[in-house]
Amino acid sequence: MSFGKSLQSAIDYMESHLLEKINYENVAKEVHMSCYNFHRIFSLMAGITANEYIRNRKLSLAGQELQLTDSKIIDVAFKYGYETPESFAKAFSRFHGVSPKLAKRKGTQLCLFNPLAIKIILEGVTLRIIELKKQANKDLLQRCEHLIMKLFLKFLIILSLNLEILVCIEMG
Repeated sequence: MSFGKSLQSAIDYMESHLLEKINYENVAKEVHMSCYNFHRIFSLMAGITANEYIRNRKLSLAGQELQLTDSKIIDVAFKYGYETPESFAKAFSRFHGVSPKLAKRKGTQLCLFNPLAIKIILEGVTLRIIELKKQANKDLLQRCEHLIMKLFLKFLIILSLNLEILVCIEMG
């Protein structure tokens, strides 16, 4: 499975399990990645952690449900995994800027956090190694450069190898 497909699969898994107790470790296992790598890569690509993504999606859906249905606040809190109405109200207020009670009023504006979609477009990218911090022989340097180029083009990420290579990306 390609890297883009793995991340989209992770997002799809999170979306389909939002009403369950879920965290990034569950998602990492689902997409067969180590927790460490999944956490780093998801954070790099999405700009937020997977746990923040899950929390934001739950709070966004909870806000929509409070506005569009006659559901009670306590029921919505439990539905989206909060153990107490107070903890839900605190998280809800931080995310939306209004209390759940105010959110039920018509005309109240809430924050909307839509599902992410991974789309990778690669145009005219040149990758080159500009500095090697640790000493390495010429053959090792060439293999590292080839490996980094291959990984970048395939996965669209920059890996920090144990050789501490500083990578420069030039967009053409």
